[in-house]
Amino acid sequence: MRFMASGDHHWQFEGRRWAECVRVHDWIAAEVERRQPDVFLSGGDIFEHESVPQDRLAVAAWLTRIAEVCPVIIAKGNHDRERDLSLLGKLSTKHPIISEEGAGVHVIAGAAIAAVAWPRRALLIADGSFGTDAGAERRALRAVFGGLRDELEAFDGPRLVLGHFMVDGAKSSTGQPICGAEMNVGLDDLALIGAQIGIMAHIHAPSAWDVAGADFIYTGSPFRADFGEMEEKSIVVGELTKAGATWERIATPATPMVHVDVAVQP
Repeated sequence: MRFMASGDHHWQFEGRRWAECVRVHDWIAAEVERRQPDVFLSGGDIFEHESVPQDRLAVAAWLTRIAEVCPVIIAKGNHDRERDLSLLGKLSTKHPIISEEGAGVHVIAGAAIAAVAWPRRALLIADGSFGTDAGAERRALRAVFGGLRDELEAFDGPRLVLGHFMVDGAKSSTGQPICGAEMNVGLDDLALIGAQIGIMAHIHAPSAWDVAGADFIYTGSPFRADFGEMEEKSIVVGELTKAGATWERIATPATPMVHVDVAVQP
């Protein structure tokens, strides 16, 4: 299975970077058309916040263009609001657009893809099955990951996980490690899923970890959505077989950001 992946799209019609967002996403769609992958993966944060009609129309046009080439699967991000993504799955497209707002396994192009939306503490511990103490949500999340592992292991083929996660210790674009945020996920948690490769979104700076022999990759944002994002922006392309996964980053034509230090002379 050949895949292309991105995330942290942050479409926002009323934002200052709307034109840049449209331009870079047009380039992504053109790359999909040129490379002809078997699936396009999005780690979520399609929208910056609750969408307006202009956001939805632009995203619908973008995804319809991609879905003319291949199926699309999206893992709901923390910025995505209820029902905003489910509307995308109702578009009339050549290939399906799947938005995962919980956790589930989807078989696409001969591969099993475990898609996981941004974990929400209230939903994980709503029924009290895992207790009410400080560790309840992590026990619940690990149970979800274990269930996904069981489904993936039952599939005789390539296995991938797509998710919107705050990985404990991940670094922002400014180099600041992020720890102690709500619903952090540890590398030992991700190892429970048993995937051959992981595609993730949430942190805008690209990075990757070896998790039990599998690469877990932050795609990073495809354009500079926030101040301080000096790193090169990219998308991920790769191939997954039963034997393993290979991948690389492809730089996007994002507008450079300039950092200026100013010293005031006495």
